[in-house]
Formats: sequence, structure tokens, C-alpha cells
Amino acid sequence: MKTIKAFFDGENFHPVEPIPVQGKHEVVITFTRKIRSTEEILEKLGTAKKTILVVDDDLSQLKMLRVMLEKHFDLCLAKSAKIAMKILNQIDVDLILLDIEMPGISGIEFMEYLRTKRPLNKHTPVIFVTSNPSKEFVKKAIVLNAKGYILKPIDAEKLYKKIDATIGMPKNNLENI
Repeated sequence: MKTIKAFFDGENFHPVEPIPVQGKHEVVITFTRKIRSTEEILEKLGTAKKTILVVDDDLSQLKMLRVMLEKHFDLCLAKSAKIAMKILNQIDVDLILLDIEMPGISGIEFMEYLRTKRPLNKHTPVIFVTSNPSKEFVKKAIVLNAKGYILKPIDAEKLYKKIDATIGMPKNNLENI
């Protein structure tokens, strides 16, 4: 990572030197809105969206969760655990919302796989999404260190609170700079 030296004139940030990008090209970054302090800009730049992987075999559930979450998070949607495994080979995620009852590999089996066979995702927080939380499921979820579960049909406010308690809901967006 390259450190960029810049000065703040009370209204804009100005790079002290050109920023080289791939040889001949140069990029100059200027913030045109008045910023109250250096801390404000650093805080706003540090608010990149977190990534959530949503795994559910019900396409209507995937669409509904996308609508609820896409303004706040980067999303990856998977209609099976197999697809979710392929996604996790490509990107890092901050949270997994995981259906329990799916054909092929169940949500519990997928989480067991994450915890035992994928060191990179051993500690990735998982929130189960279910319509039938049996006592047996709750015991398995506790053993696998799930961060909890959300009942279907999903209530947006409860979902946001659960996500906020797990990875935090965004306070600012880069669009506000």
C-alpha cells in the first residue's frame, strides 16, 4: 500500500506529488466538498461496505434479502451450499446468512465444513435463517458457534439488529463525502 502525502487547505485535499498508476499514467485525487477535519475524511474513507454471503435454495428468499441488504452491504447470493463453497474460494466475506434446510448439503453440514475444513472461514460469523428452529438445531448451532438465527418470514428490523450485533451496520456511506 502506498502512502499518499496531501495537504488540506480548509476546503480540499491536494496531493503533494503525482500518484503513479501503471507506468506513464497519473491520478490526482481532489475532494471538492468542504471537509470539517482530516478525521472526518479518514472516517468516511474507512467505511467501505462489508460483504455478506446469503445462501438459500429459495429464490424468493434470496431476492427479498437482496432488497433488504443491498443498500448497506456488498452481497453474494448462492442458491446452494456447493455454489457458496465456490464463492468462498474467490472472495472473503464478513458474514454468512445461511438457510438450514437445503437439498444436497444442508446449512448445518455446510457450517460443519466451514468450521472443520476451511481454515479461512473457521471464524466467519454465521447467522442461520430458518422457518423451523427445533431444539436439535439450536444445540448444533451452539456447538458450531453460530451467532444466532432469524425466523422466516424475515422481519427486516430484527435482521438489521442481528447483523449490527454481529458485524455492525454501516453508519456512513461513501456517497456522503
